[in-house]
Amino acid sequence: MLSIAVIEDNAAYAAMLKGYILREPSFRGQVSVDLYLNPGGFLEGMEKGRQYGLCFSDIEMPGMGGLKLAEEARKRDPGVLWVFLTAYPAYALEGYQVEAFDYVLKERLEGQWPRLVERIVKRLAEGREKVYKVVTPNTVEVILLSSIVYIYKEGKYCHFVLEDGRDRPAVRKTIREIGEELERHENFLLVKRGYLINLEKIRKYTAEQVIMNNGDELIIGRMHVTRVREAVMGYMERK
Repeated sequence: MLSIAVIEDNAAYAAMLKGYILREPSFRGQVSVDLYLNPGGFLEGMEKGRQYGLCFSDIEMPGMGGLKLAEEARKRDPGVLWVFLTAYPAYALEGYQVEAFDYVLKERLEGQWPRLVERIVKRLAEGREKVYKVVTPNTVEVILLSSIVYIYKEGKYCHFVLEDGRDRPAVRKTIREIGEELERHENFLLVKRGYLINLEKIRKYTAEQVIMNNGDELIIGRMHVTRVREAVMGYMERK
């Protein structure tokens, strides 16, 4: 099921677009559509954990424009496809600066709809970049798996060390729980008790340690040496 958000302050236009989406044969009826008449309602929904694979957004809206909205939304979910709808062609370049998937003039929506849907379906078939959702009592944050260097356990919490050098909010889970959640992603490996690394981020490997691309040196646990060597060599062969 593809969850789609329409953020548009013109209720009539929002309803029309929803009709386009629900009638679109390429989506095969496997979609749900939420309408938001203001950006605040959309961001509130994301804060409560609502996730979307595709967002259609007006650019000019009261309170917060669509460009700022897209910027804020990407902090919460970097992988969402974002399509801007506007009556003003001058906004096209700015739309691409926030990595919009596409830009469509409102008055040309009907003519451009088939091409737009074709591109959306193709991108969805390729798959969104894989993400991990960190949920704490006060926040929901979506992290790109490709940005994780390693994950470590400290006390009752696990921390995510990312390429930007910062630790993300701690999550109260065990390394085993996170490892099971990431099990289908072959690139994550337990190297010692409390440390789960991303094989993509290894700079150097020896029989005793791995040096990650951020410079951190992690000692391999004695019980894990053979398994880590096999996993690293297997990964290198697949590259």
